[in-house]
Amino acid sequence: MYTIRKLSRYRRCANSILQLSNAKNVHPIYLNTEIQIPPDKKNNFVPFFMKKVAEVLQDNPEFKILNSVLERTAWRSRVIIFDDLSFSVAVHKEFEGGPVVIIYVLHDVMKKSLIQIENEYKKLSTMPIEEFPLFIKLKKLFYIPAWLHRPIFALWAILFPRDYLSYGSMGFSNLGQGSILSFFPSTSKTLIMGIGGIRDIGGNSSFTLNVVFNHYVVDGKICAQFIEKIKAKIEMRKMPYTQEE
Repeated sequence: MYTIRKLSRYRRCANSILQLSNAKNVHPIYLNTEIQIPPDKKNNFVPFFMKKVAEVLQDNPEFKILNSVLERTAWRSRVIIFDDLSFSVAVHKEFEGGPVVIIYVLHDVMKKSLIQIENEYKKLSTMPIEEFPLFIKLKKLFYIPAWLHRPIFALWAILFPRDYLSYGSMGFSNLGQGSILSFFPSTSKTLIMGIGGIRDIGGNSSFTLNVVFNHYVVDGKICAQFIEKIKAKIEMRKMPYTQEE
């Protein structure tokens, strides 16, 4: 016995977007590391983590290229580098009887205080999917056949410039409440960060930071250095060594 269920209208639209962008714009490479969580930050760790990433970007201009997205077409390739950090946060919701992932862009992480980031991130768990800005845009396509989605998106991309300011500059996915330590998050950005399961070992809390970057834009060395800086920033210690330039 089996049950046949159609993909939700939202998921069909989201799949069309992924097929249009990721196939030619992303060559993903995976890195990870273990990071200890300060004891007083475990309960609100995600906003704290986001703010520390923003601080590393502010303090180290050489990492600015990682806060970007690749625009690659038949006639040109260019990287859109953002001045502020805006996380494209993957949020799990229910729609039409099944689980889906909706993206919420948490803008201007560099400018916002930790309290502001905490309040905005916290509301995502209770916000109805119908109130997400991305959902409001995509629902206009729900009544259009799926085979027309890609031609419409392609035509739209030609006729209208992409609104990069509302697009987000870096991906973020959080599986920290479960037991999965390592995973391979997907994104169309130059870099995405994934939080693996938070666990307690010997009285200390830690997690696995999973990072996927676009090899079309950057190489592994700069991403490894970026991860090391984040690790040192969160663990509040000096860098143990300096990698060769």
